[in-house]
Amino acid sequence: MSNNIAIVAWSVTAVPAFYAFLILFGAPWFTQVAETLQLAVLLTVLTAVPVAITTDARYPAAVQLIFDLIPATKAQFFALRLTAGTLLGTWLGAFTIPLDWDRWWQVWPLPCVFGAVIGAVVGLLLAGIEQTVWPWSSRSASTNREKAY
Repeated sequence: MSNNIAIVAWSVTAVPAFYAFLILFGAPWFTQVAETLQLAVLLTVLTAVPVAITTDARYPAAVQLIFDLIPATKAQFFALRLTAGTLLGTWLGAFTIPLDWDRWWQVWPLPCVFGAVIGAVVGLLLAGIEQTVWPWSSRSASTNREKAY
């Protein structure tokens, strides 16, 4: 039960953090607040929630996963790829906003939403392909051997 509360706490904390990052990266400050907040919620669902679930909302495990890029389980591996794909897709999606084409899909935050969702799908697909080519069992054994020396 307390684990679920910790995951919800991570999610509630991540939304304002993502909102602040979006503002710092150039999102409208006083206009389109609801749209920016919706993008922050989407980013939280696609990044912070999977990390919190796969690390059981334990801070040291999350730091190791996010900053050291060392997944301890297959679920953490997929969560890491999902997070990376989402954030990269969001960032790449923002490149279409300043183009002067006046298209419906260039309105804030649609390019970032499309980029986040496409990036999440691509991240998961690449993780699946990577797992097919280099299975998790052989990966963890070789990683443990490298750490021993």
